[in-house]
Amino acid sequence: MAKKKKASASPEEDSEAEKQRREIEVLQLSKQKDEERIKIILANFSNVKIQKVELEKKLENQEEKTNEMATSLRREINQEKEQCLSLKKTNKDLSEKQKLLVAEYEKKIKDIQDGHNLA
Repeated sequence: MAKKKKASASPEEDSEAEKQRREIEVLQLSKQKDEERIKIILANFSNVKIQKVELEKKLENQEEKTNEMATSLRREINQEKEQCLSLKKTNKDLSEKQKLLVAEYEKKIKDIQDGHNLA
């Protein structure tokens, strides 16, 4: 029955039908290509999201390491400050002892000189 309709159709109708079939084929191919592009874009987007998560984890780890290093450096600086203060105190104490010893020796020297002067 379809052949009878085809046979009864005019050449213009056949030509129009063929144009429409070609347009449909072109649109279907275009749709397939678009779907493939969308799949590629989605895959790339998914990869980018994965990379973003990985980079965020790396950044977080780096921040933790940086914080640990900063804490360690602060401790070292505080220890060195304490040592410096202790050395300053020791130096001050030694300077005072040195002054006392110098004064004591000067007195002894004077006493010895005074003893020689008396004799």
